[in-house]
Amino acid sequence: MKKLFTFLAIISLGFIWSCKNNNDPKEVLSQFFDALHKKDIAKAKSLATESSQQMLDLMATDLTNDKNKESNKYAKDNLVLKDAVIDGEKASIDVVDKSENNGTITFLLKKEKGNWKVAFDKET
Repeated sequence: MKKLFTFLAIISLGFIWSCKNNNDPKEVLSQFFDALHKKDIAKAKSLATESSQQMLDLMATDLTNDKNKESNKYAKDNLVLKDAVIDGEKASIDVVDKSENNGTITFLLKKEKGNWKVAFDKET
């Protein structure tokens, strides 16, 4: 019985932790950039809205054809994520790319099925 309780406690904590990460738009965007930096399109897709899937498919070609496998594009050290501005089911986060000197770009996130997802589509 004690082993069963321990197992259930571990599963419950893992579930709570995973839900918590998807309820923080800044953390979701950070994970999204990390996935793109690692060229893990499947992970990036899991963090993006349904309408963003086609854009990520197009991006996958560029990322996989990139000759520089150690590219610093989307590296956490080069990006500064500002605090999320949440407005109901939408959030916006200003991101400064220090490596490109592009200034600030605003990324949008939307809630889908209770979780924050990066809106990385043609509209945004």
